[in-house]
Amino acid sequence: MGKRKREKQSAPRPSVFRAPVSVAAVVFVVSAALILKRYFAAFPSPFTAAKLFAGVDFNAPAAKIFSHFAAILRALAVFAAAFGAGSAFLKIFRLEMSRQEKTVFSLSTGLGLVALSVFVLGHTGLLKVVPMAMAGIVFWALAVFEIRSAIKSGHPEPNQAVTGKKEKIGLAGYGALAVLAVAAFVNIVGALTPETFYDSQQYQLGLPAQWLLGSSIKSDVYTPSSFFPMNVNMLFTAAMAFGDDVAAKMVHYFCGILAAYAVFVFCRRRWSVGAGIFAALIFYANPATMTVSWKTAVEMGLAVFAFASFFAAMKYYDTSRRAWLALAGVLCGFAVGGKYTGLVFAWFPAVVMIFFRAASKETSLKSAALDALFFSALAGLASAPWLLRNAILTGNPVFPFFWTHIGFTKLRAAGQFLDPNWPPFTFVNYFLFLWPLTMNLLHPEGYPGAVFLTLLPLIFFVRSDDKHKALASWIYLAAAIISWAATGKFYLRYFLPSLPVAAVIFAHYLSLAGKSSAVGKLAAALVIYLSAANIVFAARILRETQDPARYVFSDISKGDYLSTQRMSYPAPYYPAAEWINNNLPADAGIIFMGETRGLFTERKHKTSSAPDFWWYLEILGDSRNAAEYRLALKNAGMTHILFNWPEARRLLGYDVFYFDERTLEIFDDFWRAHVREIHSSAADIYAPEYGITSMKRQQPEWWARHAANPLNRIYVYAILDGAAAAALPAPPNPALAKELYPDTRWSVISKKAEALLDRSRRR
Repeated sequence: MGKRKREKQSAPRPSVFRAPVSVAAVVFVVSAALILKRYFAAFPSPFTAAKLFAGVDFNAPAAKIFSHFAAILRALAVFAAAFGAGSAFLKIFRLEMSRQEKTVFSLSTGLGLVALSVFVLGHTGLLKVVPMAMAGIVFWALAVFEIRSAIKSGHPEPNQAVTGKKEKIGLAGYGALAVLAVAAFVNIVGALTPETFYDSQQYQLGLPAQWLLGSSIKSDVYTPSSFFPMNVNMLFTAAMAFGDDVAAKMVHYFCGILAAYAVFVFCRRRWSVGAGIFAALIFYANPATMTVSWKTAVEMGLAVFAFASFFAAMKYYDTSRRAWLALAGVLCGFAVGGKYTGLVFAWFPAVVMIFFRAASKETSLKSAALDALFFSALAGLASAPWLLRNAILTGNPVFPFFWTHIGFTKLRAAGQFLDPNWPPFTFVNYFLFLWPLTMNLLHPEGYPGAVFLTLLPLIFFVRSDDKHKALASWIYLAAAIISWAATGKFYLRYFLPSLPVAAVIFAHYLSLAGKSSAVGKLAAALVIYLSAANIVFAARILRETQDPARYVFSDISKGDYLSTQRMSYPAPYYPAAEWINNNLPADAGIIFMGETRGLFTERKHKTSSAPDFWWYLEILGDSRNAAEYRLALKNAGMTHILFNWPEARRLLGYDVFYFDERTLEIFDDFWRAHVREIHSSAADIYAPEYGITSMKRQQPEWWARHAANPLNRIYVYAILDGAAAAALPAPPNPALAKELYPDTRWSVISKKAEALLDRSRRR
């Protein structure tokens, strides 16, 4: 018996490869060489310096260093509140989980609960410091209680996977961790700069800033994005209530860290520490992930909710405990409540995976249908606050989508906004999409790096020792990809909530190959190398678009930074906004013309999205004359106008000044009678390709000529009456300038505009 046992123990383990290792090695090496030759022809060599710290003086004053730490602490306070809320909430489910799993699920569910708390405060007019601080204190107390309980019970977990065997991280693991640390450092440098991302200045943070000014959340038909579900933005709102835009950016940065940690924990508990480290590396040290981590584009928050939902669903797969499915549904609902794309990147893939259990004979079709219904009900409940709000306000729970068919509120849109466009429908683009995506042939911002495409040939040769669960993960990923192709146009940022699942799948197969062959170890080394190349590439993008290190580590002021035009920050309006904040009374109301971004304007203001109808023009259309128009603006509390000439010209294609002859004449009458210039300024220019960090300082003569051109300036006008208006000359009316209009619009109003110009010259 003993001899048989020894023989059984010494039997060789079956190979993880579907073909001879030598064949897999040859295919992998040859394919990797071909892929990387093409990849590095399309992208700069990884050895090209990023120059992230070029020109940095490292003379940041103590006050700035303190502000950096303050922003970090405010974001961590949001996460501490989330940990407290989530820990208490998890007790409802009575689930067994490791300490690391509990951290992941406490934080992910807690972030959703904190978001809904801000939602409630905002819709009850309590979006103020004191009510929010009181809610925070309750959540922080729960966090302290949970931590104390954990310390008292103290069951330290060994560094091992579910197999119970001790694992060494190994040289490759430490190398991967080092690269991860560098990625996190680069991202935090980017996150500590003021927000210049266009969408954030307009609505991701612009709307929360407006809501905080008014102490309540209000949707506006002239800004359709104000009807979007905004769980992640509610977290930004919490940070901004006690800080500023940088605190909100740090919240998003830590969401990225949490998503990477969740990926690690998932793989560690299911497969191995090594798989967890490489999964986190593949996900986080990715150009697409990095470029989103340092701005407030919400996808990192969605990745937390969506992956935690997938994690819980897989735990249900393992244990058949319905409480795990319930938790997965709640987390999925938080993703849907963060952005409508949660439906296609969190709910749909999960439902497909649930039905896969029936297809694989692990459960009956009836049971799978009941599971899908149960999961969907919980997801619907968790996302209901946002959907119900829209249903009440518009008759359409997913407004502004399907507004032509559902609801009683019609979208006030002047044009159609297609950003990004659909890629051409070809076999390569849609069925071999990973190649054109990797080579940046689908969209100008598609930067997945080369890791996925390079590993794919090797993965085809590896068989999983966790077959059914691995296949379920593939099914989930396939469903997400189909949704992405059908609705997301292969735009990579939209896919980021599902990217962690792709990372865990690839890391699982990479780990299996690495344990049993030299080619697997070579692949792991290549992943580390390509991840490092990703970081250099992302850092280069960061430097060229934001130049963050000079702000973070030097004495550049926030005002100077935000008043400088960069590649990703066109036509800054901040010089005028700063003047408004410092000089206009607190009850001033600002009409934005030719400018959609309002984040840094600390006064009530009216703006719109580029393709949508503009409030001031709609009011003008309803007015019979200039006096009526003036009265309507006065009743709305509008006292000033901000006009951004450079941005107005940039938006020319959207026809944002859609006057007709009648409204143009009324507006000109109003302008001459009531509008007077009180301030103008011009933005500085950053041009790293010419070695220019400040055109104003380095090329003062050129900049003086540039700034003297009215078309390069931002203006602030006062709306005055009577003697105050009569005491000052009427400034030129920009609405009469041909430079503002596309040819189709100018052909409609040109005769009237020229006649009005002649009238103003005669006067």
